Amino acid sequence: MTVQLPSRLASLAAGLLVLTACYEAPDGRSITTELVANEEAPAQDAPHANAMLADNAAAPTPIATGTGGSFLALSDVHLLSTDTACPGHHCETSPSFWAETQTYVQTLVAAERPDFIIYLGDMPTHSSLPATVRDDIFAGVLNGLGNTAAGTEIPVLYLPGNNDTLGLNEDFYGLNDYCPFTEDDQTVFNAVDDPLRWPVLNGSADIVDGSHRADGYYAARVPIGDSGSHLRVLALNTNVYTSAYTLCSDLAVAVGSAQLDWLAEQLASARTAGEPALLAMHVPPGLDGYRGNGQSEPNTMWDPDMAYQGSNAGMQGRWMQDVMLEIIAAHEPGITGLVAGHTHLNGIRRLHSCDAASTVTELLVSVPGISTDHRNAPAFKHILLDGALEPVGASTHVATWNGSAPSWASPTIYDFATNYPNAAAPGATLLAQVNSIDDDERLQDMLRYLYAHETAGPPSGLTDPGFFREAMEVACSP
Repeated sequence: MTVQLPSRLASLAAGLLVLTACYEAPDGRSITTELVANEEAPAQDAPHANAMLADNAAAPTPIATGTGGSFLALSDVHLLSTDTACPGHHCETSPSFWAETQTYVQTLVAAERPDFIIYLGDMPTHSSLPATVRDDIFAGVLNGLGNTAAGTEIPVLYLPGNNDTLGLNEDFYGLNDYCPFTEDDQTVFNAVDDPLRWPVLNGSADIVDGSHRADGYYAARVPIGDSGSHLRVLALNTNVYTSAYTLCSDLAVAVGSAQLDWLAEQLASARTAGEPALLAMHVPPGLDGYRGNGQSEPNTMWDPDMAYQGSNAGMQGRWMQDVMLEIIAAHEPGITGLVAGHTHLNGIRRLHSCDAASTVTELLVSVPGISTDHRNAPAFKHILLDGALEPVGASTHVATWNGSAPSWASPTIYDFATNYPNAAAPGATLLAQVNSIDDDERLQDMLRYLYAHETAGPPSGLTDPGFFREAMEVACSP
């Protein structure tokens, strides 16, 4: 079942000509090889308030209910420098298709008036390019994101993907990939005329904490709906938790630990202020659903050897992912959900607590890529929030794509209940909706729309379902 294009979006006329280009991995090599770095974790000597557990926070202010609202989430453009014909799958985004995407989003913004737009990272093509060409690509994506909200005061938030770096990762195929966000006091924002307008366009005054901007993470307060209820968006840089990042920086453990301390402090602060928090990131926690040639066990998305060395003595030495899950479980009442990019796919991940019951605490919604180089159709999400700013609906907008020339002339739009048919009560949160169906149904429903477009049948459209069943549940290490 699909939802037909609303008449108020009819101004997206057919006939826009687009081209896309084919992406090939460097030297034909796969870049999904598991990388393990044996790095000793440096100690954190900066003092931090112990806010890991919600009990340490001040008494929370009740969350005010309002009229609800919505936001758009886009990710993984992977923009090419020129329009080049693509002979099949595994293609990246041409400038003309990115321009067409901006036009489509502008029309959706005018029709739906979302409260904000968030971009979840990865701007350039994967190919190694001269710095001047990469700068043009960064400017093309950032300026394009600004264009999506042209003529409005709608905030546009950005957070970094693993490709959004200036440093060269010599040990990771020599690519500009998985490196610190700031290199020689420069970031991708230096590619645009006014770098200080970012990471929040049309809302820089709403940045609650920008003290870690150089490391690629920050907190912003966004007014939602007619009531102006505040949502605190915690834009994280989770690239730091990957094995490849440790190959580019010997500060990965220090930066990653400091970010977790900061996250706990922000969640405690938001709860005290009565502001629900949305966690946004590029690389999600959990297992990698892709199955490489001959691979019998899934890899972890985050480096399993990266141990926390932050301010919470009781957590020191534990895997960074486990610490993240502990923080989320402790602050669960104040968290509305999580969104992530990176996989390019239309999946979900249920996060579990580290207690004996391994209780499901939150739902992470993956936002598909605009680029098609993971065999996905170009897509993005429009997420609906209720009066308490909990996600209760999600429409996925999918471009027409036959493997060579994507177009927004006749898109497909389907809602969350189409993706995950369920009998949850009206107005139920997305987490409640997915929890209301059994494990097999949940998996089949996810596989059916995993590549954004609907497959022939669950899961007959997939020749290899990979490790996506395992990746759907994010639990603590044994």
